[in-house]
Amino acid sequence: MFAEKLKALPSCSSRRKTLCATTWCSRSFELTKNTRRNRPEAARRKTASPIRRKKKPCGVDPDRVGVTLEMILNRQRSVRVALRPLERFLRRVKGELDLGGAELTVALVSDPAIARMNKTYRRKKGPTDVLSFPAVSLPRPLRIRARRRRAGAYLGDIAISPSMARRNATRLGGSLASELQALILHGVLHLLGYDHERDGGEMERFERRLRKKLGLST
Repeated sequence: MFAEKLKALPSCSSRRKTLCATTWCSRSFELTKNTRRNRPEAARRKTASPIRRKKKPCGVDPDRVGVTLEMILNRQRSVRVALRPLERFLRRVKGELDLGGAELTVALVSDPAIARMNKTYRRKKGPTDVLSFPAVSLPRPLRIRARRRRAGAYLGDIAISPSMARRNATRLGGSLASELQALILHGVLHLLGYDHERDGGEMERFERRLRKKLGLST
């Protein structure tokens, strides 16, 4: 499981369950090519397309372990991060996307950890800011009706490097909090099947509209 890759990394949040409570399963991933966001202000970000899964994720029973599967987990110490505002933002994203009870996990990880994932799953050297691991490989983005039918389903997992996010924010003249929110939104869209490399700008346009609604810079 993905948890095994990060279990040695210290957590900054004592109130959080360990990553063993997530449904990440490394053997279910396959490689994908690297892309960058087309937004001018984000052109320098090292953002990747979703990593395609070959199999369904290895799940756990949330009732049995006593946790929800929708979590933001802090597995790094380099950057101080307030989790509750990110959790509230994630709920807003889900509301805007009509995702209802659909579940996902966001893991905040160190540069070395995300660099290992980048090398393992994408054969790319060095850290990136966000990686998405959809639970199901989708041939096209989920539209509103299809998203509503996914209520209660597990969408997948997102890994974000706060260190990379902080560097992005410094270069782009924004705040760390806003950059982390932007990366969460970007990662969720990838979980829904959007891919800015192959969709002729559809994801970029949709993301711009959502950023405006959510109060992020466009």
